[in-house]
Formats: sequence, C-alpha cells, structure tokens
Amino acid sequence: MPCYLLKPMSSSPDPLWHELSLLRAELDRVDNAIHDLLIERANVIGRVAGLRAQGKAALRPGREASIIARLLSRNHGALPASAIPRIWREILASSLAMQTDFAVAVAAPGLAPLAREHFGALTPVRSHSGLAAALDDLRQGRVTVALVPWPGTLDPTLLKGLFVVARLPFWRPRSEGTPSGEALVIAATAPDPSGNDCSVVAIDATMEEVEGFLTPDDPRLAALGPDAVLLGAYAVPLSGDL
Repeated sequence: MPCYLLKPMSSSPDPLWHELSLLRAELDRVDNAIHDLLIERANVIGRVAGLRAQGKAALRPGREASIIARLLSRNHGALPASAIPRIWREILASSLAMQTDFAVAVAAPGLAPLAREHFGALTPVRSHSGLAAALDDLRQGRVTVALVPWPGTLDPTLLKGLFVVARLPFWRPRSEGTPSGEALVIAATAPDPSGNDCSVVAIDATMEEVEGFLTPDDPRLAALGPDAVLLGAYAVPLSGDL
C-alpha cells in the first residue's frame, strides 16, 4: 500500500526540532559513554574475581551498601537520589552474577518481589513456604542467600553455620507499588562491615538489634550475658529524602 505525504515539509527546518535533534544526539553520546564505562567496570570485576582467593565468596553486602551510600553522598543536579539505589543494585547484581551462579531462596512467596528488587530482576528466586526449606536450599548450595521474614524470631540452632548479612528493603521511604515486606538476608559467609551497621543477637528466645558491627570477641556481646549468640550484622537501611 503506498504511503502519502499529507502535509508538505517546510523548506526551512523548525528551530525547535533542530534543537531537539541535537539534544537527542547528545543523549546518544552520553548513553554510549555510560555503556563504555559499564564494559570497563565489568572488565575490572573480572580482574577482581581472578585475584580473589580460590573458593572465597563474591558476596560482599557491606561493601555494596557502602558503594551506594558513597554515591548518594556525591549525587547532585537533576538526577533523583531515589534512582541511585535502583540503578546500582542492578549493576551490582550483574557484577555478582559474573562471579558466581547467584540465586536466592525466600522463606515465603511474598518475599520474592523484594528479593528481585534488591538482587536483580533476572536473578533466579526459589520460593518456599517455610524457613527450614529455604535454609536447606542455602546449606545444600542451591542458592547463595536466603530471605527470611523480619521482624521475627530466629532460632540460633537453625542458623548454625549461617549468618545474617543484610536487611531489606535497603532504602526508604517506599513509593507506591514497590515490593512490601521486610526480611533478613542469610548467607553461609560472614557479614562484612559497611561503616554504618547493626548487629543481630539472640538472647534465649528474644532477638536484639545492637548498634554497630559486633564480632564474636566484642566485649559488648559478652556484656549481654552468657546466653547471647551473635547471628550476624547488616548495613543500616538508607532512609530520608531518596
């Protein structure tokens, strides 16, 4: 079917259209530059993975939290601060996927959207209807981390050999339509400090959150009593005008 020109084109270009074309070309240039930097970042990640000790886990939730906090502290101009965690969580998730077969187990199906928001939209998520099944996935090496509902009660015997390494969601306030719920992230590797952390301690059947990054030999842990069990730590979630 033939096409017809319904309106003759002006012999002189519209100045606004010309300016828009120049701006679109500038956006293409910026997009290419961003893409080049992402390729460069991926190459650096490959070198980091090559230097990492054999068998050492690539998961560094404290380091990831400090990266996002640092970028937020230097953000300026028209870029919304709320975009920083979202963009960099996908970048960090892709970097992690380069280094390991990363997957997540969730102890309740409702936590799956929260897992994908934090660990990447394409990250495999295995849904369970109970804590034991999710932790079994983790212990068997089928997943890298497990999400468990929080606030809640964690039996230290169930977490033997496992650690709390993060708390989700990592940024607030939550806009309408974002994943709901709260969770702790459990891993087989110990947490790493972010510089702004909170530790999770079990005292009998009570869960306590203690400001700061505790270690097993920390006198603050001993001061909580002989029954205090350190379960791990997490980077304090971001809050404010994001």
